[in-house]
Amino acid sequence: MRHRLPSAIASAIQTAHEQHAEGKTPDTPFQPAQTSLLADPPNWRDWLAELLAHAAPVLQYLSSTHQELRDAAQVLPWQLHELSQHEPHPGADARLVAAAERRFGEPVPGQTLDAQAKRVRDPKYWRRFLVRRVREARERLHLQLGLVGKGARQYCSEGAREHRQMQLVKQEEWLKNTMLRGFIDGQLVELPLAQVVKGAHQKLSKLYAFIAAMDRLAVDAGLTVALLTTTLEGQWHANPEFKREGHRWNGAFPREANAELGARFQSIRRDLDKQGIKLSGLWAGEPHADGCPHRHHWLMYDPQHERAVLAAFLKYFPGKLKLRRDARDGGDVIIDTREDALHGLHRKLRRKEGAQVDVSIIDRSKGSGASYILKYVLKAVLPELSYEGLAAPLGPNSQAAPGPAKKRSATEARKELRTLQSVDAHRAVWRMRSFQLFGIRNCLTLWDELRRIKKAPAEPELKKLWRLARGGEAEGHVNADEQRGDAYGFLKALGGLAAVAGPEQLELGADAPSKARIYTEPTTTRYGETGSRIKGVELVQPGACSDEGAPVVLERVETRSVTWELVAKDETTKGKVSAAAPAGDKTAKASHRPRVDGDS
Repeated sequence: MRHRLPSAIASAIQTAHEQHAEGKTPDTPFQPAQTSLLADPPNWRDWLAELLAHAAPVLQYLSSTHQELRDAAQVLPWQLHELSQHEPHPGADARLVAAAERRFGEPVPGQTLDAQAKRVRDPKYWRRFLVRRVREARERLHLQLGLVGKGARQYCSEGAREHRQMQLVKQEEWLKNTMLRGFIDGQLVELPLAQVVKGAHQKLSKLYAFIAAMDRLAVDAGLTVALLTTTLEGQWHANPEFKREGHRWNGAFPREANAELGARFQSIRRDLDKQGIKLSGLWAGEPHADGCPHRHHWLMYDPQHERAVLAAFLKYFPGKLKLRRDARDGGDVIIDTREDALHGLHRKLRRKEGAQVDVSIIDRSKGSGASYILKYVLKAVLPELSYEGLAAPLGPNSQAAPGPAKKRSATEARKELRTLQSVDAHRAVWRMRSFQLFGIRNCLTLWDELRRIKKAPAEPELKKLWRLARGGEAEGHVNADEQRGDAYGFLKALGGLAAVAGPEQLELGADAPSKARIYTEPTTTRYGETGSRIKGVELVQPGACSDEGAPVVLERVETRSVTWELVAKDETTKGKVSAAAPAGDKTAKASHRPRVDGDS
């Protein structure tokens, strides 16, 4: 082979080649898709070509270090310029973009041809591209060759885990060596970026506050709360721990499998919505040991709709449903089909019988389930922390903490830390979201922006939300220890849970058609493309529109009046700004503290 491959991949290919030489089909999850390649024995050259097809455009980089990829990105614009001379398209920009797309086999992103060409000429774009593309190509080959899963690495390759750890270390170094610079009242202000970025405990504290608030709202409404896990069929798993006879992987990688899980869940909610049934809760995704993702759902619904809810899940995950029950209630049972779920039929669980859907109905006398789902969220929020010795996820004095941590030996702690790192690396490689709230109004960003406002808004409705988000009437800067936000009251003021019969709710991320919401301003990217960024909070009048057709704004509060720039620590200066201060710079009407990763 002309290009050097990572040692684990090269060794696995060599083993497959030896099996082929013996007249055997290589014993790997990867199997040729083309019928012509299924001859016995398969043609080795064709087998290898199809195995490496996705990696082919970056094959020469597969053994490169991170620094070598950065160096390669510096010369790629020039190399692509040379290649573009052979393209038949009219115009230099069109030829350059065509050469890049031909070289790497995928479209160059961009709203316009000019934006695409600017990306091709930018080494920073190619640095990000090569890191992403090479990392994914390596991981694909690990899955195809059976190097992840049964009898091999769990969740992801060791290289992916090490690369993610290197990323986190470099990120921490960058935070320590970067400052934020801005002008406030004509004075230069410089802040260490590391003091501004929200830490893992802050993220977790806010999320748990909303989880607990949702759980309280569910109790108020008498909703059923269930813990439900969905798993894809066997063909989605490349190298599972337990294989059925004749198991054959469909070739889908974790990103495609995750999209399939999301599409099926959306179909479930759509079908239920047509019946007037809505769900609220949170889902958290994580990989099996073989890399295929599955999802845990913290689910809230009206108890009278339980049969319809279970039937909806069985429609899209038809491989049986296991309903977990206490021994006094008859023990665990299996619901085989959607029709059985609709009629309330079930049977006893056979020994070691599995199911595609696993359901536990929360017994309020034993717990809420909120702490249970938080366990999976922790794996997404805490990978940058050293998990060893962590006494409680939210701190020893936090009322929101799920409980005291179980004592572990040093070996157990290292194993748990390695698992957290591997799961985090898996998500990073496949660019997968780890969790999401659903069945509530867009609230988390609105909460953050309201907490930034130092002076109470004038409009009573907006002032009420501001008071709930900040936890009191005090103006100016307030520490979290002095007053905590009221997530329960905040959600209730926004309409509560969609699962409760009532007004139509908005999903997380959707724009509210009325009342309090975020407003943005247009921006221009380095590539000349249009975008937007958060500017503040506004209150609009429901159903009222201006002559231009825009909603009538009752009050608008700017939360981002200061423009901050990132500068290296050794480039910062301090002191008054005289004529150098930008003309027209305004005094911030809200918090001067920049928001880099959201405030809680």
